[in-house]
Amino acid sequence: MKAIKIAILKLVFLLIVLIGTIAAYFVFTYEKTEDPAESISTATLPVITMKYREQNINVLNGYTNEMQGKYMRQALTPYGEDGTVTLDIERYANVIAAISYQVRSVDTERLIDSEEIKEWTTDGEDIYVTLNMSNIMKEDTEYLLIINLVTETHGNVYYYVHLKNPSGQDIEKQLEFVYDFSRLTISKEVTEKYGAYLEYDPSTDSSNLANVNIKSSYDNIQWGDLKVTRATDPVVTIKEILGNIGCYELQYKVKAQDEYGTEEYYNVTEYFRLRTVSSGMYLDVYERKANQIFNPNTQSVSSTRINLGLDDDLKIHYKTSPTGSYVSFVKEGSLFMLDMEENKVTELFSFEKLTEEDVRIENKNFDIEILSTDTKGNTMFMVYGYMAKGAHEGQVGVALYQYDYKENQVTELIFVPSDRPFDIFRDSVGKFAYMTEENLLYFMVGNSIYTVTMDSNEYMQLVTGLTKGNYVINEYNNILAWHENASVYDADTIRVIDVDAKKDYTIQAPEGDRIKVIGFIGNDLVYGTAHTSDIYQDASGQTVFPMYKVNVMVYGDEENSSDSPEEEGTNIIETYQKDNIYVTDVSIKENVMTLQRKMKNADGSFTDTAEDKYVNKKGEDKDLVTLNTISTELKKTEVVLTLPYTITSDNKFEAVQTDSIQFVSANTLNLDQSEYVMNKYYVYASQGLQGIYSTASEAITYANSVFGVVVEDSGNLLWARINKPDLAKLSDTTKIISRGYASLEQVQADTEYQVTDISGIDFAALLYYGANDIPVITWINEYGCVILSAYSGYQGNIDTLAFTVCQTGEIIKMPYANAKATLEAAGSRYLILR
Repeated sequence: MKAIKIAILKLVFLLIVLIGTIAAYFVFTYEKTEDPAESISTATLPVITMKYREQNINVLNGYTNEMQGKYMRQALTPYGEDGTVTLDIERYANVIAAISYQVRSVDTERLIDSEEIKEWTTDGEDIYVTLNMSNIMKEDTEYLLIINLVTETHGNVYYYVHLKNPSGQDIEKQLEFVYDFSRLTISKEVTEKYGAYLEYDPSTDSSNLANVNIKSSYDNIQWGDLKVTRATDPVVTIKEILGNIGCYELQYKVKAQDEYGTEEYYNVTEYFRLRTVSSGMYLDVYERKANQIFNPNTQSVSSTRINLGLDDDLKIHYKTSPTGSYVSFVKEGSLFMLDMEENKVTELFSFEKLTEEDVRIENKNFDIEILSTDTKGNTMFMVYGYMAKGAHEGQVGVALYQYDYKENQVTELIFVPSDRPFDIFRDSVGKFAYMTEENLLYFMVGNSIYTVTMDSNEYMQLVTGLTKGNYVINEYNNILAWHENASVYDADTIRVIDVDAKKDYTIQAPEGDRIKVIGFIGNDLVYGTAHTSDIYQDASGQTVFPMYKVNVMVYGDEENSSDSPEEEGTNIIETYQKDNIYVTDVSIKENVMTLQRKMKNADGSFTDTAEDKYVNKKGEDKDLVTLNTISTELKKTEVVLTLPYTITSDNKFEAVQTDSIQFVSANTLNLDQSEYVMNKYYVYASQGLQGIYSTASEAITYANSVFGVVVEDSGNLLWARINKPDLAKLSDTTKIISRGYASLEQVQADTEYQVTDISGIDFAALLYYGANDIPVITWINEYGCVILSAYSGYQGNIDTLAFTVCQTGEIIKMPYANAKATLEAAGSRYLILR
């Protein structure tokens, strides 16, 4: 009877949570029929390779649904004065009925040209097509090319690439440098020819062969003692062309023998940023990432550990079962599970086979998130990004899978498609996904969290409006806390849902105060409290949230509370609070918080003071399997998973694969994505999309540090680290002067212009706008609003700047150092007008 009552209470709780918190409710009805068992065996879509003067560049994968073109920034194809672009379409046995294309502005708002191709050349599996670009396309301007193939099997298949007709850029020589440099690293001769281009720094870490750069030792750049050879030909992608700067990426596989003579394979990505000037070519950035492909048929698994070899960031995603008998882990796009009792390694999921050569499956634009591995080896996981094979080939989305250990079978439970590319889509996937014992799935897509009742036909939107700073999720993906009003700095309530413990409660700020989520220490929620009157904006326009109290809500442990805990429901709250001390930022590592602090002055302003540490007494649970590194003579640093106990039958392991994957086509959820990405700024650099920011200033500051570019949500370029000309002058300032701006607030309120606030960026970064004829309005205390109207220098060293006073038109000239000091003294307030 007691068990029945508990079960009823669980159901009642779930019903209350799902009804009381739903912002939107959807029901989809279908007859849940399973497709025949299918393994992910063969990719089927055509592939397009672009040509540049007879050289292959930019391999394009196809999409079976139309994508948001403004986000498709994976490659750039240059074309010359003849205005032709050549394509090599590898059919892979597809029947292609029609070929057409569109050229659009990068924000997709303007259609520049469109045409259906009437003639093409066929040579076996290859189709060669020449596109003639419109003569209205401008030099040095990027456009978006969308190619549409109509196929017999897949219907419409879409391909996306940027186009540009660059002036005065010798791309052929830069490509020649890229290929030659890469080849010579493998033959260990690169320093003889290109040593002068490298910038060896003895302080650079030389212990990791998997992650080298322009400052690494010559030995590491040439692969140390590892004797590698190419297993596949390099595929080059042109990422950016910025005046005389070209950015290139090479991808290929290498192989090498380990200490025992066993052949091992590695995925390699190289990145080059080259700058051509009259005196020659310069290498601004060089990076190489090499990641070992796990092969359980080698000596990778021993009695005490799993050796995963070279890894560029020394991080492996893994989950351990509660008893420690099973460990699931992801390596290079493949998911494995080790059964320590049966001495068996099973590959649960992979698009790519070790010896298979196919550019379609070498697409790394996806990731795998392990949700759980239970005591019986059953594993729940998500695959999200570009689907290179299987039932969803050519789509971007997130798929939830269940591995049944006893049946050795993977079943797809749900698939949510997206029209954003992986680099944009991944920012909102994998942060929160959890399956309860009642088969209720919680998962995050975009800025919303949904629940899906797997045993019925219902899904619901639990919460929406989530953004950086207004929600936190614990490491175990079962506790979510968010600001109920979705504001980052003006919230007076925090909603907390613990899906495992079936708790749902609200934390209320004291009257006149605001609260803000900070993070978790294990399952302990950390949040801060600030007086509303203390919250302010600094000189750069950034909001400062001075917390007079930091709270740690101890999870289910009333014994380890502080001496004077505050009660919040059934939880104990420990507090960090000191007289006239205000915490403005908190970083959490394991069970230690580092607090950045300020003191409040008599006039109400704040002054920085020393940071402090806070140690959570409870600490964190320790995992049964741990991630470690070992040092070896051949590979230097290798990543290993250390097992909780010694396994017998050293090296005698069985390596198997799953029997099949079952797809349930009726379980596709087409969710509204209109609010997934709004008012964001994207930083692209050596590792692709490296950051998404909510303010332009933060994005530019980061991009400047990594030799990157900043792209607005519209798809238009906002800023780039370029080689600036020695002389630049705005073409016209009369219209701005006629507006008579008396304050920066007046500028921001002017609807005549698109105004973007870039306050606080490095002074040198401003010159990008002068070089591109884009007005910057700033503030000088003596003159008020001024326009940065010109600058001059010699060989890249800017020595003089000119400003035009907005209200009078007076021109003021200043030496570079004086101008920098003057603008910084006035608060570094910068607005760009377009």
